[in-house]
Amino acid sequence: IDQVKSLQSKGIQAAVISSGNTAAENRNVFAQLLAGKESVNRLVLVYCTPEQLKTERFRDALSKLHRSKRLSMLAVDESHCISSWGHDFRPAFRKLTWFRENFPDVPCLACTATATEKVIEDIKEVLRLKDSPCQLSTFNRPNIFYKVRYKDVMDELKPGGSIGDLTKFITSQHSAAGSKECSGIVYVHKRHETQSLARIIEQSTGISTVAYHGGMK
Repeated sequence: IDQVKSLQSKGIQAAVISSGNTAAENRNVFAQLLAGKESVNRLVLVYCTPEQLKTERFRDALSKLHRSKRLSMLAVDESHCISSWGHDFRPAFRKLTWFRENFPDVPCLACTATATEKVIEDIKEVLRLKDSPCQLSTFNRPNIFYKVRYKDVMDELKPGGSIGDLTKFITSQHSAAGSKECSGIVYVHKRHETQSLARIIEQSTGISTVAYHGGMK
């Protein structure tokens, strides 16, 4: 939704088809997508999930666009989800082969920031990109830095251990922010740890903290 709003603010006709829309909103997007050349609201870019692309309604719309030579590109974001070797595999992504088989003349772009060599091979296989160029870049970003601390060693040697170190770090970050808004995310390995750690952080720092994990709504 944010990406669509950003494009619209730049004068680019974009929309999203999703289960988050009402049925009327999705009908309106389809109407705009298939509108004739004379329409000022004709869409040039549509976001959807791979699950949506499996539906007959969407496939029929794509076929109509292709016949009118308006199907310009398939761009697959988070394309590592195609591979069962990836950390976030979604079977619906593998159905994108249908697009490549039915519209082999339409360019295809696959983007991801988390692909190993095996995942890249899977992406190329499913999307029929075997002979396509692959642009690789470093995972390092100028606005991110990495620091490694060994939890077991900290627990043994430091007063308060790793939990104490974490709460001191959080307090220092909020103090440094002053009156500015400040927030952060702490990732853990197990669901039950999210709740216990959130409780400890809030009790130790007085900073509002909540837990979230995949078992929650």
